[in-house]
Amino acid sequence: MAMRWLPMVLASYKQAAVTDGIIFTDGDGNFYAEGYLDSAFCRDEAAEPISEKQDITPNYTHFPANALPIWDLESIEFTFPITVAQFQQLKANPNGKIYYEGDGKSGYGWISTVDYKPEAGSADFTLIPER
Repeated sequence: MAMRWLPMVLASYKQAAVTDGIIFTDGDGNFYAEGYLDSAFCRDEAAEPISEKQDITPNYTHFPANALPIWDLESIEFTFPITVAQFQQLKANPNGKIYYEGDGKSGYGWISTVDYKPEAGSADFTLIPER
């Protein structure tokens, strides 16, 4: 289960790499078990048994790059002028990715929230930045 949550845990690292991971320190119950899923269709781990009490890094997964996070646990907030037509385009793809630039930061981010203010001709955006 830790392998499935690994991208979410590593998102808390500012610069996650395939050598970063979760360190096992202690446990209750049966943490001496080990095994791996025989089916390659939905297997997360590489073709070697994984112990319940070992440290987990992306290198132990079948595709290490897939175990890295695709977003940061921070948000970018800004106000930007938009027209009604542009807001309609945003509503058609509410979870899309847009480019942002300002305050020394730039890149792509997924739209978390948009608060459109038609009287001001602007919208308040909250983005989740892409890694």
